[in-house]
Amino acid sequence: MEKIGGDLGTHRPNGLDAVADLRSIIFVITVCAWAEAECPQQFSPASVRLAWPFDDPAQAAGSEKARLETFHCVRDEIDARIRTWLKAELPPGWIAR
Repeated sequence: MEKIGGDLGTHRPNGLDAVADLRSIIFVITVCAWAEAECPQQFSPASVRLAWPFDDPAQAAGSEKARLETFHCVRDEIDARIRTWLKAELPPGWIAR
């Protein structure tokens, strides 16, 4: 992520117990088959669940350079998918400037 200006040094994953009110979740987007199968199916009646399956870069084979390139490709695919979705699906006022 650093190569594209992202600093994940202080970021850590949070479990669902970190969310004060699960009913406040509007969109649930899973990015792999495992998450689609294992993540809770129902957050709230208003939840919109989307499945965007991407290859798991952690499963990439080959040299270190080839594996790193796989991570970069998946990162870029996720970025492109999010940007496309934001433009197509969300009202303009929802997108932070």
